[in-house]
Amino acid sequence: MTQVEQAGDCYMIQVKENKPKLLEHCRHVGKQFPLAGAVNYDASHGFVCTRKAQLQVINIADIDSRWEKSGLQTLVVMNRETFNKSTHTVSNETAYYLSNYQKLNSYFPIQNELKILPSKSSEVNVPVISDKWF
Repeated sequence: MTQVEQAGDCYMIQVKENKPKLLEHCRHVGKQFPLAGAVNYDASHGFVCTRKAQLQVINIADIDSRWEKSGLQTLVVMNRETFNKSTHTVSNETAYYLSNYQKLNSYFPIQNELKILPSKSSEVNVPVISDKWF
């Protein structure tokens, strides 16, 4: 992460259960009123999916000093609701991502500017932000 930051590039990583203190902090910050957000709808393969992204400013260096040089300062809270057309069931999932993206206050879409690091979550493969801000 530090190498990407030093190169001047943007990146995003998912916060997972193996960092419980960081995940809990992200959950807490994610409950606050977002600075920006977007909604994306997708209907394919028998599913209707609604993704709601919220952007927050976060200071993770307060949690652990080893992240101080990472440049991480933006929290993306991705809420995904999926309706299965065949079973008529609804599932909900919330994922948390951290980014070193620095233009948060400019309210520009960031999906084309971020380099997504590999993750087992399929959430990483969807646009994080759309043109429809709320």
